[in-house]
Amino acid sequence: MKVLRCAFLVFLVASAPTLAAEAALTQGAADGIRNGQLSGWAFDPQNPSAPVTISIYRDGPKGSGALMGSTPTTGMRPDVNTHFNLTGAHGFSWRVPPADQNGLHMWYVYAAGAGGAEEPVNNSPFVYPAITATAIGQPQAVFTYATERCDSLDIPDQPARAYRDAAGNVNLIASASDARRATGKTLDTVTHQCAVIHSSDNDPTFGAFRYHEWLQAPYTTDGKTIYAYTHSEWYGYLVDRSCGNDSIDGWVNAITLAISHDGGASFSQPANYLVRYPAVPWNSSFSCNAAKPTRYGDFSGSNILLKDNYYYKFFLYGSEPAASQQRFGECVMRTRDIGDASSWEVWDGNGYARSKTEPCAFIRNINDIQSVTYNAYLKLYVATEYLSSRGFFFSVSSDLINWSGRIPIAVTNLDTAMTPYPALLDPTDTSRNFEQTGQQPYLYYTQLHKGLNRDLMRVQIKFSSPTH
Repeated sequence: MKVLRCAFLVFLVASAPTLAAEAALTQGAADGIRNGQLSGWAFDPQNPSAPVTISIYRDGPKGSGALMGSTPTTGMRPDVNTHFNLTGAHGFSWRVPPADQNGLHMWYVYAAGAGGAEEPVNNSPFVYPAITATAIGQPQAVFTYATERCDSLDIPDQPARAYRDAAGNVNLIASASDARRATGKTLDTVTHQCAVIHSSDNDPTFGAFRYHEWLQAPYTTDGKTIYAYTHSEWYGYLVDRSCGNDSIDGWVNAITLAISHDGGASFSQPANYLVRYPAVPWNSSFSCNAAKPTRYGDFSGSNILLKDNYYYKFFLYGSEPAASQQRFGECVMRTRDIGDASSWEVWDGNGYARSKTEPCAFIRNINDIQSVTYNAYLKLYVATEYLSSRGFFFSVSSDLINWSGRIPIAVTNLDTAMTPYPALLDPTDTSRNFEQTGQQPYLYYTQLHKGLNRDLMRVQIKFSSPTH
């Protein structure tokens, strides 16, 4: 029996070693806007008695957004002083122009200490007025394990993805390492099919990354040729007896490419299939137990989204064990050629660089996002995320690099303790790959029961903004 561990990916960050933060020249946070005042706090740890200069940009980061104003930290913040054991004035408040208090804008807040370099503060950017997302219906079953499974391992083990084939039929994939699909005339009417469209090779060779693969991100431009990017797992126990049989304690991951030339009925890998993979091979010196697991590589990620003639995909990156302190964070890559595994470029913090193995720059405010769509109602990109102890969340962005903090998706009468993989799909979207959502899309997720028993569910939600 294959060991299915993709379901545990959403818990990986929380159970991983402490994440190493990027070295910051200043510390601070934006509290948001209230009664027309944008407020917050900041200080320079190297010179905490000196004021910090705050700069505010609208609808874009420094370099593309409109610089709206600057202000020093001259306000008293007893809470900040108590928390950080400081004295002096570290608060700021800036009056938002009346003309900008009604329209929906993203606000970017930067702090510059004695060195003069501007850095974004925590909770920047943020949206004002506030956006909300609330369930407007009851959860619906899309796939029920008890009645629709084709075998015991036929489970929804990843976020739901959908595309339209050349005949106009909708294909929905939310499967395990032996992939199946649901098909139908519309997203609302798809039915589960038992035919396996992609099987893992079970090749234990490290570096091949063909052991267990999840067909995770399909995309097509014509409905005939389907490019699918996989989440590919390799386990330390395959070569290292000290790991036991628990794959999650010694877990190395890569992203690979599979292609279908028959509309998605079958997938296979081309000769050039490695997209992102760790350069450091497994070593028997790596710790491999529940108390101190070793996990690294390029994990899972979002669907693929087209923007400005580039295809974008987000993924979770875990630094390699050779690093001084292991770090996990969200990265993004892009390509102009969706069918070339070697063409992907990763964001390095200043631009994009082509590499299959180099570390990437972490994107602030998001972590292990499950789906990304352009929302026509908000006129912003929306990313979904799951926190096992807190439920469903979304973040918004205008450029795919700068994201707001998490905003909860309110779903009443649903215990979200075991509901991973939230992904937005909109049945009214006419794009081939369901890259767009409107005001009332559906949130697809997996409902975990005991053992392998899990169902694919969806619930309709509604975005709201005071400016619409």
